[in-house]
Amino acid sequence: MTEATQTPQTERVVIYDWLRIVATLWVIIGHSVTLHESLAHGLDLPAVATSISPAYDGRFLAFCRFLSGWVYIFHMPLFFALSGAVLALKPLPALDDFLRGKARRLLVPYLACGLLYMLPVKLLAGVYTLPQMPEVIRGFLSSNEDINAHLWFLPALFWVMAVFAVFEKVLKRLRINSLYALLFMGWLVSLSYQYIPVDFFFLKKGLDYTVFFFFGYVFEHERRRHKPMKTSTIAVLFILLTLIQALYKKYLILNNFFGLICCCAFSYMLALLLSRVFASFTETKLWKILIRDLFAVYLFHDPLEFATAALFVRCNLLGSAAGCYLYTFIRMLGVGILSVGIAELLRFCSLKAARAFDKKH
Repeated sequence: MTEATQTPQTERVVIYDWLRIVATLWVIIGHSVTLHESLAHGLDLPAVATSISPAYDGRFLAFCRFLSGWVYIFHMPLFFALSGAVLALKPLPALDDFLRGKARRLLVPYLACGLLYMLPVKLLAGVYTLPQMPEVIRGFLSSNEDINAHLWFLPALFWVMAVFAVFEKVLKRLRINSLYALLFMGWLVSLSYQYIPVDFFFLKKGLDYTVFFFFGYVFEHERRRHKPMKTSTIAVLFILLTLIQALYKKYLILNNFFGLICCCAFSYMLALLLSRVFASFTETKLWKILIRDLFAVYLFHDPLEFATAALFVRCNLLGSAAGCYLYTFIRMLGVGILSVGIAELLRFCSLKAARAFDKKH
């Protein structure tokens, strides 16, 4: 069983599409934090807490919130590593072309989504008040992490990619073709970035994850050198990693770094299993829509988490067990589905507008 579909010049590796789905799900779960953290702005939290159904603190919903904390162990290193692996699927273009392309792909969505979507939705959700907005916008443009929320990843990834491209070009000029020399340089950056005397637009935030991005790049090159694992082997490794994680959480048998590696490996094995069990799903229209809109899910989901929390509190929907379960479902899965709907609506409107423009000209 193969894990990639072939094209003349490059591969589109299906396993990475599955891993993107898994990683995006982890991000949504990670951002579906507890009610009190979600409504830290502008609400009387003690009054809200006394009106919540006891089901909110029951075993099932407590486990859902445990998943949120578990995801924070590893989900950002996983995303950086995945970005590095995907970058390795085709040769790098010239440095200036590469940087321009990544700026369009990462920095333009950062500004557009933040100013035109994230901040307005949070304003409506009551996270900010109208008089606060000028200061909030200044904070967003000056890289205030409390305001930028999930979008910090985009400029941070841009910096990591820029550093990677420079190192890759320099090593080629020096005729050093070792991938592990490249990985070593990424590791050095992750060790020494904090000594850089200046910071700008999440530069240091990105450099903190440099080694994971470089590892993902090397991993893809190594993956292509080996035959795909058997499904039975994947299943055994998945079960083993699940047991290790359970022991890690209960008895702290690993330190934080190896716990992170274990969680990332678990996610990869999960993606491999899904790619084998649901191989036919990749031929469906739903799959094509999902893969097309995964980036939009990342962009759109976080403000919807705040809007969901504000709606349920203001409408007093958390007083019943059903309301608490519905609230958790929407925050963990519903916001992702709604994000896909928003992306498809925007795509439909843009196509309509483009056709109307073409007819006039």
